[in-house]
Amino acid sequence: MPFPLKVRTRVLLWCDRRCCLCKKSCGPYIHVHHIVPEGGKTKGKNTEDNAIPVCFDCHGVVGNYNDDHPIGSKLQPSELIARRDQVYEEFTRHLVPPIRVRLNQAVRDNVLQWPQVGFHIAHLGNSLPVKVRVKVESVFSRRRFVSMADEKFNGKVAWNMNPGFSYSGDFTLPPNTRTPNQNRRPQHLRITLTVIDAYKRSHELLPELWVYDHNQHFWWLQQWP
Repeated sequence: MPFPLKVRTRVLLWCDRRCCLCKKSCGPYIHVHHIVPEGGKTKGKNTEDNAIPVCFDCHGVVGNYNDDHPIGSKLQPSELIARRDQVYEEFTRHLVPPIRVRLNQAVRDNVLQWPQVGFHIAHLGNSLPVKVRVKVESVFSRRRFVSMADEKFNGKVAWNMNPGFSYSGDFTLPPNTRTPNQNRRPQHLRITLTVIDAYKRSHELLPELWVYDHNQHFWWLQQWP
């Protein structure tokens, strides 16, 4: 069964109708290939994750390999996905504007009392609108993170961000995520932004680590390890 039209439209926009293996510009001479085949035991799905646009020549190469008599190196699904995502990124990264986040203990001149946290996000570009998912997690160790309960800050809600638009608000740290005020240990929050571009492709940005100093009542940005 072929991919649904909306899936084909998205992936062809994301790759600019270029082959995701040889990067040749194909125009109408391009095929949307199943990375995991539809039939047999695997039953690959008709989703964006299982699709890779390829030219007619590369389409023949992808399936033309005999595991019993190997010559060369087979194109494994993991490599196909990595190469496809590399091409998608090349032709969609210009759609991702600069997005800035700030944490503080004041919103619109109102001082917030711990464990309330002031949050500011801004679209610094001047071209295209995007949607942004914001995921705030309390950091307990390098492997243990707890997400906020508020859907606006746990990555479940996509914020509409028009060019030049900014938003100021606040969230409250749930009890099980707070560093107790009395022991004066810094509070660490990891913030990860996922930008959804005009072609509906998601771009997860590198996480930021924010640290709260209880003594100075100040948030500062630290390099993520």
